[in-house]
Amino acid sequence: MVWMDFHFCAAPGSECAFTDTTCVAPIVALCQLNLVHLDFHLATDELLYNIASKVDALPHLCFLRVVTDPDPLSIDAVVAVTRRCPALETLGLRMSLFRDGASVPEQKAPFRLRCLSIEARDVDARAFTWLCSSSVGSLEHFTVETSCEEDVSDVAWIETDTAKAALATLPRLAIRSHAKLCVTHIIGFTPSLTHLTIDMDSLPSLNVLPASLTSVHLDGWYRERKFLPEGRRVAVRIVRDIELRYCSGM
Repeated sequence: MVWMDFHFCAAPGSECAFTDTTCVAPIVALCQLNLVHLDFHLATDELLYNIASKVDALPHLCFLRVVTDPDPLSIDAVVAVTRRCPALETLGLRMSLFRDGASVPEQKAPFRLRCLSIEARDVDARAFTWLCSSSVGSLEHFTVETSCEEDVSDVAWIETDTAKAALATLPRLAIRSHAKLCVTHIIGFTPSLTHLTIDMDSLPSLNVLPASLTSVHLDGWYRERKFLPEGRRVAVRIVRDIELRYCSGM
């Protein structure tokens, strides 16, 4: 794991003012043939661009998570790094704004994702399409948390042909903090869904859940009988987040 708190790389193409022991870019370059797991906290565009400029490839990297807060992160910077990761299977993006998708490559992504997690205020359709472009049939778990009101246009980024194809065979979906209308819209693109994780307050009408669903994981407090549909063999497992967080001492 890499923690990059209060570090600002120089502009792309410039040498970082930090030494090799305090900036992660030269460390990543040194270990590029061996790295399998990278977890960046408080990343910046400059950091990702500098890493991309220093490495030829990250041939064995299978896990990458990029977190930025509060400044927005450009999808171009994410693309600059991930296009050097042919073995990437798990990608997690947590950023304030998933922007600048206009300049993503026309070529497909070089990796086939199994797990994709996106937490962003807004998601760009072209950027999402590129991330999924080589993952049709391989994507197994998708987690999404974005700003969404009662307007399906807020999740229009899932309506491209590539996104639809990737979600069509998706077995596991986790949706956080979405309005019911948007949740219903997203679930409509997942006919093969078997496992669903969702906030209790966002649970849509039971008749819109796919017939393939076998497990529902609800986050929040509720009375059991209210959410158990008759005639449906769906195992409902509840996680009381507040209780787990404050009563377990964690």
